[in-house]
Amino acid sequence: MSKIVGIIGGVGPYAGLDFHKKILDCTPAKSDQEHLEIYHISASAKIEDRSKFLQGKSLANPAEGLIYAAEKLVAIGAEILVIPCNTAHSDPILSPFLEFIAKKNALFLNLLEETCRYIRSKGLQKVGLLATLGTYQSGVYQFYFRQIGCGELICPTESQKQIVSDAIYNPEKGIKSGAQTGWASSQLDLVVQSLQNQGAQAVIMGCTEIPLALGNSDFLLDPGQILAKRVVQAAL
Repeated sequence: MSKIVGIIGGVGPYAGLDFHKKILDCTPAKSDQEHLEIYHISASAKIEDRSKFLQGKSLANPAEGLIYAAEKLVAIGAEILVIPCNTAHSDPILSPFLEFIAKKNALFLNLLEETCRYIRSKGLQKVGLLATLGTYQSGVYQFYFRQIGCGELICPTESQKQIVSDAIYNPEKGIKSGAQTGWASSQLDLVVQSLQNQGAQAVIMGCTEIPLALGNSDFLLDPGQILAKRVVQAAL
């Protein structure tokens, strides 16, 4: 019997919806009835912005909201839990969440661990990273690269990091605003090209909103897509 999947959404809301779709796309189902049982809670208002917290601009740990959603999901039967947000996997946020999960009968699949295992399996030696300012500052991808044994991680310059952040957060044209993604895509493309010029064999779209603007390809690695395949494998 298939295991029930719980998505802790709302980080951000469009990214959670996109991740849910990716699970459906990865499931080898030929009818409605063959799809997985999936519970998806999008509780954005209860989850502080992850990047602001890591930058010290907010004292409210987003872990509190993530635990709020996880508790509801486990209570209604979720057996596999996922957080489709890269920044949320930074240690100051993830550690309290993992302490909570350790007391529950549920499997947590780590977005960054799965992404780094994928990178190692492909033999990629030099990989670029597009991410939020909080993810860059926390060094969470560097941590998992070392832990899992990946190659070199290339980060953009400080000014380019701000370009990536604006593409995500700009209140009028950014991806989170719900606006058309043309402007955000053009901004992100500039940074992708720079990383490629530095020898990147692939670039991680290390914010789950970024694929909404750039799509997915062999060069642009989508952690959400990688995790979705792993979720289906674990659930079936």
